[in-house]
Amino acid sequence: MTQSEERSLANIFQLVELNIASSYSQLLSNKYESVKARKTQLRQEADRLHIFFSHIKNPTPSECVAIVNKLNATSNDAIEFQLYDAHGNSMVTPSHSAIPTLSEIKNPRNRSLQQITHPDEVNPNGEFVVFTPKHDPEETKLAYFKPYRKKQWTIAAFTPLSDIEATAERRKKKLTESLDKAFANMNVFNSGYIALFEEDFTVLVNSGTETLSTALMQRIITASKKGQKTLTSTHRQKGVMEHRFFLFRPLRWYVMVSAPVSEILKPAEDIQRRMLIVVISVFFCCLLVSMTLIEHTLHPIRTLTRFARRLPEKDFSTPHENDTELSSLPTTQNDEIGDLARSYEFMCHELKANIQNLMDATAAKERIQGELNVGKEIQEGILPKEFPPFPDRNEFVLHAFLEPAKEIGGDLYDFFFLDEDRLCLVLGDVSGKGVPAAIFMAVAVTIIRSTMQEGLPAHSAMDKINNALTRNNPTSMFVSLFIGVLNTKTGQLNYANGGHNPPVIIRNGATKELSGISGLVVGGMENIPYAPLSITLQKGDALFLYTDGITEALNKQQELFGADRLFTLLETYADHPVEQILTEIREHVSTFSGDEPQSDDLTMLLLRYQGHQCMSSPAYNCVENS
Repeated sequence: MTQSEERSLANIFQLVELNIASSYSQLLSNKYESVKARKTQLRQEADRLHIFFSHIKNPTPSECVAIVNKLNATSNDAIEFQLYDAHGNSMVTPSHSAIPTLSEIKNPRNRSLQQITHPDEVNPNGEFVVFTPKHDPEETKLAYFKPYRKKQWTIAAFTPLSDIEATAERRKKKLTESLDKAFANMNVFNSGYIALFEEDFTVLVNSGTETLSTALMQRIITASKKGQKTLTSTHRQKGVMEHRFFLFRPLRWYVMVSAPVSEILKPAEDIQRRMLIVVISVFFCCLLVSMTLIEHTLHPIRTLTRFARRLPEKDFSTPHENDTELSSLPTTQNDEIGDLARSYEFMCHELKANIQNLMDATAAKERIQGELNVGKEIQEGILPKEFPPFPDRNEFVLHAFLEPAKEIGGDLYDFFFLDEDRLCLVLGDVSGKGVPAAIFMAVAVTIIRSTMQEGLPAHSAMDKINNALTRNNPTSMFVSLFIGVLNTKTGQLNYANGGHNPPVIIRNGATKELSGISGLVVGGMENIPYAPLSITLQKGDALFLYTDGITEALNKQQELFGADRLFTLLETYADHPVEQILTEIREHVSTFSGDEPQSDDLTMLLLRYQGHQCMSSPAYNCVENS
């Protein structure tokens, strides 16, 4: 076999392998994205249930079970919620899906779910488990467990994966159909063929006209396990056949390209025969005519050889100047050279299409990234960014900081005067991340500003804001929210806390959390009453507001930054300027997390009250030390 025919057969073989790998990559990517979306949905639903429990002052089992039953009854998705006590026993009446007991189910590490769902065993961020119920071995379920340590309970959300598996099987079937069409367009010499079969001798694709024998498939499987890639067999009509094969391990498929050895050698034999005839015919003629005929005979092969050697250097995103030279061969050559040229053309066409698809996907990604950047600028424009925000007011100093976990986030802060002496402070954390959270955040900021301008008390305004956000909220998003109104003359702070982290007062170098919650998170449930709360700030006191992205920042050991570290930093830098305090906290959180990616938005607001004397007494020192 000459080098040219060897490259021809090798190129066909490589093209088949690339085609299968490309199609399987798309199949695997679709399945991965489906499972990833299902995991995100389970986590969000379980987190929402966890937040509802956390904002009940002293939840009883019956109250929590009632919430779970209500969610199970109203859920539009194929998701079932369960609540387990510290012994792994279900506290909720099983539904029609007949979730088995936790002791009957084991995860891939061969640990029973009863061990995994123990509150002391579950990862603080929750844990996913895929299992098959005993009562339905054909069904596969995905479960997410999240600890509720306040009561030593475990929240669980279950969903079936049968639809994803069925979709994957359908796509796998379409894959074999597309491969059947692709192989049919590939010419393997004159009577060669391409076949695809499984280890159980099931033939998936066969571009030939004859049935693939079980004995040949068995020989190929055995030879592949030994590391071999080629073998020969004898055919009654075609003579000696050469078979090249490989195992596509992800799907356990065997791919075989077969052709008669006589057809593989035929181009070289034809060329040699024609050369001999030419030499004998023109032997008594001039040497120049002989060389001209030989050159004419070898021209198609040399054209293919030059094209094959230049192929790695070609830019498939633009037309090629030499393509016309190659495209003429299939029409002018009616032998194996023409077949090889057509194979090259098909290969180039497929490569161009794949590269164009890749370019389109890259352009779409860049366009989406550009839109996200514009969204980030719009979101940043909603919140105040100039500090000091009120340079003509000396009763207080104020600074705020927001760093989203993604391009855009769901945290928010705001501050504005309601009248000459009343300053409104707002800080919140929207459930979820990304574009949905950013849109919900923008709506929340707009409603908060318009509602507070009506002059309502903080708790009454929060009740109205909650009802406004709850209506037309199909995604069940919510926001933990703090709204406070500070009288800059008296230091009186009237506020409402809707399921948010308690504010921190820094007084005389010591920190103290303001206990008390006005009500549940805002936007989760309509017509929830919110209780009024208040405190009087003394001269020199500082009010610190933050979101849980600070205290729940993780390091490589999956340890939380925690409230203790935060309060220690506040006490250490208590006498520093407010902007420097926030900068020190951000740097400590970044150092603590190291290379661990930021999991949540980081938002802080710090106000230091300096007393009304700053407005009336020039002798009073109201300038903050730098």
